[in-house]
Amino acid sequence: MPNFSVMQETGCTEILQFLSYSDLFALKDTINNKMNVSTTEETISVILNYSQSAEELLKRRKVVREAIMKYLFRHDIVISASADKQQLINKALLYWIQEEWKKKKVTDKTNHNLLLQVRKQELEQGKIEKAKVKAKAQEFKVAQRELEQARQVEEQARRREMGQRRQAEEQRIRQVEEQGRQEDEQRKRQLKKKARRAEKQ
Repeated sequence: MPNFSVMQETGCTEILQFLSYSDLFALKDTINNKMNVSTTEETISVILNYSQSAEELLKRRKVVREAIMKYLFRHDIVISASADKQQLINKALLYWIQEEWKKKKVTDKTNHNLLLQVRKQELEQGKIEKAKVKAKAQEFKVAQRELEQARQVEEQARRREMGQRRQAEEQRIRQVEEQGRQEDEQRKRQLKKKARRAEKQ
């Protein structure tokens, strides 16, 4: 119903249900006599769809004062027994406005709470993400430290190997030099022997 709020539609439906069967169908024919209906629900639907507003509908002659009063009594709305129909209509319209405002406040509060909850979740998620980033950074530092230690161990092993090779090479050179020295001394002794033999002859 484009011209009815939710509360107005619900309230008017309830008021129309207090009407007699004959008054309800007569009201429908007054508003739209081209629509064929067979049930009370269909009749009320046509009445609401083709009414201009809640106030315009309640002012119609077929919507009797007693039906509006029964509605107000059912919802514990204080009214004077001598109140005329227009006063009852004003009470009903005011009640619907107040109820819609209450629902709006509840909805706004609910939306506010939901927004706070979403922000809290986002904040917690942000903390979790920061913790993950921090953990990954720590893991990266540990990995870097382990890599550096591995490089140091490798460098130390390489230096030891180079030192061992150098020592082995130096030892080989000393052995060759010693062998050459021994061979020189042996040749010198042989030459001396030959020289002594030659002098004897």
